[in-house]
Amino acid sequence: MMQKMCRRCGVPLGKNNAVVKIINWNDGEPKGGIEFLMLCENCTEDLDLFLSGRKL
Repeated sequence: MMQKMCRRCGVPLGKNNAVVKIINWNDGEPKGGIEFLMLCENCTEDLDLFLSGRKL
């Protein structure tokens, strides 16, 4: 079985990983492309901060 890695930092994922669903937007309209990113816990927290409008 292949080890899953964080898409952002490359850390091997354990039990505390997250699958983040990202919808690709184009000028305010969903393009229909949905990506599932495997992220570790730290990168997920960074993404939450980024999406809530705070700078990293």
